[in-house]
Amino acid sequence: MITANVIHRTFQLRCGEDLGTSFTIDVDDKQYLCTAKHCLRNFCGKSIELFHEQKWKTLDVDFVGYGSKDSDICVLSAKIQLSPTHPLPPTMAGMAIGQDAYFLGFPYGIQIEAGKLNRLFPLPLVKRATVSAVSFEEQKIVLMDGHNNPGFSGGPVVFVKPGSPINELNVAAIISGYRFEPSPVLDEKDKETSLKVHANTGIIISSAIDHALDAIKDNPIGIKIDT
Repeated sequence: MITANVIHRTFQLRCGEDLGTSFTIDVDDKQYLCTAKHCLRNFCGKSIELFHEQKWKTLDVDFVGYGSKDSDICVLSAKIQLSPTHPLPPTMAGMAIGQDAYFLGFPYGIQIEAGKLNRLFPLPLVKRATVSAVSFEEQKIVLMDGHNNPGFSGGPVVFVKPGSPINELNVAAIISGYRFEPSPVLDEKDKETSLKVHANTGIIISSAIDHALDAIKDNPIGIKIDT
């Protein structure tokens, strides 16, 4: 079950022509906005856009840093507090291989309006996946079995520690993409052509939230939160 502590923190993001997802985390009573680095290819260093009240709005931000170890993570600090401070610990601790995890975002720019239920922000879509592998080595990643789509990039991966109440969600990682393999295009007689497409293998790639925490530790300039 995905509760308001995740939904109210998840936002649709635009930077130039790139669409993606972003979300807030709270660290040492300061709030930060996390997303995938590849969603900010045209980032000017001063602002991005979030979808609110059925239109794109410019959001002034400060650049906190990129995720450590060349991870696909970018951390920003908005000039305003973006979300309530519902509990959502940023940690991988307790994540078990084979358990369910969930990721949120806005695939293909799909928007579900919910009015005041989400403070006039669109609701993100939620997908479930199985935790396939967790690397705690230097290049920390979480691999999941599921079906990722363009637009989920930058979204949060959340889970419940085994044995904990179902509403005690933690954010473990940030969606980066999915592994693809070239697959031949068939003609009308089911014969292979010289053309190939990138087939989605169902292996979801996400960067551990630890890399975002490293960037925050090096540059803790988040906005002071009002609890």
